Amino acid sequence: MGVFAPVIHKEDDSTYARLYCDTCDVDSLKSTNDSLKKSRKTESSCILYGVPKVEYSFEECTPFPTALKACLSYIGQKVDYGYIMAASGAAFRLRWNKEYWDGGNVDIMNIYEDEYESFIRSFKAVNRKYEILKREHHTKEDFIEFIKKEINAGRPVIALGIIGPPEACVITGYRDNGKELLGWNCFQENKEFSQGTKIDDSGYFICNRWWDNEETCAVMSIGESYDYNIDSKSILKNAIDIMTKETISVKNNTRLYAGGGEAYDLWCKSITDQKECDNNNIVPILIERLMCQNDAQTMIGEGRYYASCFIDSIGNNNENVKEECTEVSKCFKAIMQCSFDMNKIKGGFEQTEELLNTFIKPEVRNSIGKLIIKAKEHEYQACKLMKDIYYKLE
Repeated sequence: MGVFAPVIHKEDDSTYARLYCDTCDVDSLKSTNDSLKKSRKTESSCILYGVPKVEYSFEECTPFPTALKACLSYIGQKVDYGYIMAASGAAFRLRWNKEYWDGGNVDIMNIYEDEYESFIRSFKAVNRKYEILKREHHTKEDFIEFIKKEINAGRPVIALGIIGPPEACVITGYRDNGKELLGWNCFQENKEFSQGTKIDDSGYFICNRWWDNEETCAVMSIGESYDYNIDSKSILKNAIDIMTKETISVKNNTRLYAGGGEAYDLWCKSITDQKECDNNNIVPILIERLMCQNDAQTMIGEGRYYASCFIDSIGNNNENVKEECTEVSKCFKAIMQCSFDMNKIKGGFEQTEELLNTFIKPEVRNSIGKLIIKAKEHEYQACKLMKDIYYKLE
């Protein structure tokens, strides 16, 4: 149907637990894959081989944290995906456009009024200097010089766009003096977005039309180590802010999003409004509705699981709030369960015609609406306890 989104599959908690680390290791660690890391350089090209693949997967459904994790792994720094989810604020987000059905609700550039704040918080949380070039202020030549400088120094570059929507991807090399780029992108094999894109023997995409894609809006470098002194208490405070702020204005009021309890209410109202999902609506419009539903499930499904992991880590390291952290973690996991229960009602997470025919049934969407409100109640209780935890932390 021309719409693509991450898929969440449920496994037991032990699977996620193995993926999560309590803290971010900022020491340079020798990678076990050093033998795979090599670069190939000529006068007009440089390619870094061995950068971990960036793609949607069971464990990682949000592109930027997985892109940052891959880049850091390549340069020798071990950082957990769940930690970046918490530090960026992505683990605590729920956004719903107040004015129209928006396939960008899930984008972490809509967490804060400053579109780039989630990226900045992430770089600081992993104790790395950074530089961000934005398309609105720079030329294609600026982007090329920036990319060449970083790649030549042995550092992959994070970009927004290149192929498909303005989601994070990794640039691992260039050819023809930067006119052609290589790397990993979550959409590199989606025919809807990858026209003219080739796949290298390494698996990297090869793209020479990356600037023609207007969604290519920024490139970011990962610089030297620097102690920004980001601790769990500051991440917790930010989480509370994200979960309680009910209106977020992005790009000078050009986009208005509901957050907090209002986001749950607006999501529920939109899904249960029969006029919005009437059988007579055009199929692509109905698919758009279903995509927004699935994206919201991603935010509270994947997000709240990693939120629970972050809260568990606080409890494990602070005996005076361990009991409260356990209760908050239960609330977050209950929210995640609501997301999975929505799949049971509508028949899965895919965007097929069969599932769409189930989704548009009023009784199905009304049942989903009840789960949305149930998740909202768990979130309210979690946030209340998180405020108590914050004030008890030293």
